[in-house]
Amino acid sequence: SSTKTASVAEATNSTSWELKGSSIIAKRPTPGGSSQRKPGVANPSWAELKNRFATSALPMVGFGFMDNFIMIQAGGYIDSTLGVRFGLATLTAAAMGQVVSDVSGVLFGSTVDNAITRAGLLKPSQMTYAQRRLPLTQRVSLAGAVVGVIIGCGLGATSLFFVPDHKQSEAKRKIDKLKEILSNMLRADDIECDQCIVYLAESTLSSLGIGGHDFGGETEISSNSDEKKIHLQTMKNSSPPSQQCAQDGGSVVSNSSSSDRKTICSPIHGKNNTLLGVVEFAITRRNDGAEKSFGDGEEQLAKITARHIGVVLEHCF
Repeated sequence: SSTKTASVAEATNSTSWELKGSSIIAKRPTPGGSSQRKPGVANPSWAELKNRFATSALPMVGFGFMDNFIMIQAGGYIDSTLGVRFGLATLTAAAMGQVVSDVSGVLFGSTVDNAITRAGLLKPSQMTYAQRRLPLTQRVSLAGAVVGVIIGCGLGATSLFFVPDHKQSEAKRKIDKLKEILSNMLRADDIECDQCIVYLAESTLSSLGIGGHDFGGETEISSNSDEKKIHLQTMKNSSPPSQQCAQDGGSVVSNSSSSDRKTICSPIHGKNNTLLGVVEFAITRRNDGAEKSFGDGEEQLAKITARHIGVVLEHCF
């Protein structure tokens, strides 16, 4: 049968239709045709394009600000709390902060758009549907969204001024890790004492990336039903027996019955016999008048404990 052709123009596209017998076949426009201005559709005015740019940019400014602000604050908080407690990497904390940020974006994304609309910052578009479909209009919208999200993320990044210093967080992480390791070690030792103090040299603190002002404090543990306190201090705060131990390079035992405090001090050495610090075990005079002294076996245990602490300081940080 003979072929009959009919062209039907639609408002939204220029697809032509070919009638072959009882079948209708659609003929698509040639490639590249959609990038041209459509016949009969006038280009938007400069004012309309500027309004389109602002309409696309402002919501993305709010989105970018909230996304970056929440991610930085949540990531910093997670890093300084859960990160320190469980030894999480900084990137892990940042990833968890991003999850919080994305969830917040889903929950409150429409709130930003509504706030901008109520503030009257956006003017209603006067463009027709066909004009909004023009490639020129779509490129302007894309450019506005890109510029808006860049500005918003930049503004959100200002929250970095309110995040604790990374070096301080890292120092706190190392101090807490060292306290935990020493607590586990000294809980298992057989030295019966009231107090254990680990004095670290300034050079040791520097090699660990810990400043003297970051150091200090104590961790309390229980051993054999007697409460034992563990202190971490710098060598400049060390006791006279510990200072003598550091100078002589050997153990110092003070068991004088006239003293209210009996001690065993043993040096902590690293490679090449470098002094890393001193560990001191102390017994204080009891209120009930009971006398207690250190024996030779406990002096040997103190030396072994000092060697183990030296290994920890050199290989665990």
